[in-house]
Amino acid sequence: MQRNKNPLMYFCLFISTMGNAAARGKTFYDSILPNNSTERQKTTAFDVRENLHVAQKELLSLDKVDLHYQSGILQASESARKASVLLEHEDVCSEILPAFLYVSNFTVAKDVMRLCEMGISHVISCCSELDADNDDGNSFVRLRLALEDNMEEILTPFFHIVMQFIDKAKQTPASKVLIYCHQGVSRSCALAIAYVMYTNDSDYQDSADIVKKKRAICNPNAAFTCQLMEWQREVARIRDVRHNRLSNAEAMLFRLAPHAAHDANCWLLKPCLYPNSRKQICSQMDGPNQANASIPFTRGVYCILDTQQVTVTIYSSSNCVISNPHAKARQLLEPILATYYREKRHEIRLHFIQDQVNAKENAAVQRFTPFLRDELYQYDLELEWFQRPTITKESKVSHQRSSLSQLFVLESNWEQVSDYDVNDLRSETAAIIMDAKICFLWIGAQCCHPIMKLCNDTTEYCTEYGITSPMIIQHDGRETDAFWSVFERGY
Repeated sequence: MQRNKNPLMYFCLFISTMGNAAARGKTFYDSILPNNSTERQKTTAFDVRENLHVAQKELLSLDKVDLHYQSGILQASESARKASVLLEHEDVCSEILPAFLYVSNFTVAKDVMRLCEMGISHVISCCSELDADNDDGNSFVRLRLALEDNMEEILTPFFHIVMQFIDKAKQTPASKVLIYCHQGVSRSCALAIAYVMYTNDSDYQDSADIVKKKRAICNPNAAFTCQLMEWQREVARIRDVRHNRLSNAEAMLFRLAPHAAHDANCWLLKPCLYPNSRKQICSQMDGPNQANASIPFTRGVYCILDTQQVTVTIYSSSNCVISNPHAKARQLLEPILATYYREKRHEIRLHFIQDQVNAKENAAVQRFTPFLRDELYQYDLELEWFQRPTITKESKVSHQRSSLSQLFVLESNWEQVSDYDVNDLRSETAAIIMDAKICFLWIGAQCCHPIMKLCNDTTEYCTEYGITSPMIIQHDGRETDAFWSVFERGY
């Protein structure tokens, strides 16, 4: 329908609207403030209340509040406030424990000269993909962890590793430890809280208060907070083991597994948990064993720490797919035993079991047999991570061109995702999506990887897959229809 664009009509409408508003506004204010002093003197308290009541009704009729608009303003204001607070801490290196433990963001961590001036000797990176190594490799002792700040990330297997790393640093006079992540808010603060809990033998809340007092933007995500509360129980268990105060001696079950799909070459001893629970599987050593139960085959490795007998049993079967499994397990046991037993860890007795016959004769393995069966499915899924073929920048493998779209996501390396959806496009990373003719480089809103490196990597993939057309860069939230068309063809 054609709109009437007569300017005279709009002008008349504007004058009429203003006149009505002025009249209503005059009525509204006259109801509160009478025009002459005589009327003002005769006004009683009751009249004032009545006038105010009428005024409130008039005010509501004059000013309709758009709640959705107001909510949007509040959200924008909160986002602006958070951005302002982060900006204030952009150049701050927070001292958590006096002259020893510090937390910062990536910006501070990459300033090698500043860290050297501060006397930093040891550095823990929670976001190794950002690669803040600007030193020559000799300036700091480094621990690199490829942790992600999301609800799926599990910090628990790293706690013992971090505790041992910081404890070793403490043995060197005048050493100082820096923990950093992207913004110095969640991952790095979570590890700092874990260490304060461990070294002060304090609970989560007290330790979190200490860190937050030193670094106001400390705010581990909800999943990390839950894991820190679990760590509180383990710290109490560590204390009891050290002081021989265990009323009911327990054996704890761990499995040797890759960290995650994005970090499949990092092996960890992960606590085995009860199904649909965050509680670690523990067996009372005076309970009944499962002497008649068959020991399940496993493609991996299980470790059983018996705190009563001060022994560790390492069990794997003949179809284990992990290379040097016992060596890996023994190496990863070191930080766990160091936190539990400190200097007495060398007194721990190790038992290696490599077949079902010997396993059936071992009381510790027998007690965990039912749990091993429950664990096998989830464990097999984890073992697939390190067996899954990944494509890195250095790979020079020829590929067949496919009419279906293919997605590569940048984690620590470029990794091909075969069964992908929109959730694989995460704001902190980058992705390459291509079909037989065209290639897109998608860059997340919070991606910190250098744009030149991303472009060079994408060009190499175009060459490998025989795509001659120039790549097209897409930014998070501003994707074109052509991009989504190619993306959806790979579903």
